[in-house]
Order: sequence, then C-alpha cells, then structure tokens
Amino acid sequence: MITDLDREIIERVRALRQKEKITQRGLGEIIGTSHNFITQVENSKSQCKYSARHL
Repeated sequence: MITDLDREIIERVRALRQKEKITQRGLGEIIGTSHNFITQVENSKSQCKYSARHL
C-alpha cells in the first residue's frame, strides 16, 4: 500500500523530472532501473507494491 507520504514524494520526483525535461527512460538510466519501473511507480492508478523507498 502506498502511503500519503510515498505519494507526495513520488509526485515531487515526477514534477522535478518533468521540469528538468528528463524522460522516464532517462530517469531509469540515471538511477539504474527500467523505464517500466518508473512508469509503474508514477502511475497513481496502479495498485502495485512500489513506494517512494524504491526510488
């Protein structure tokens, strides 16, 4: 389950990523994961087990 704090951190990371014009693929390369992982974490409709701690 994603907590409110997790969601806030995820939203801030997304906003910074977009402000810096970094794609999900680019962020994945920077932090050493796939863009699919970034997509799943950022997707607010996803009920996945990922949280901000995974970023």
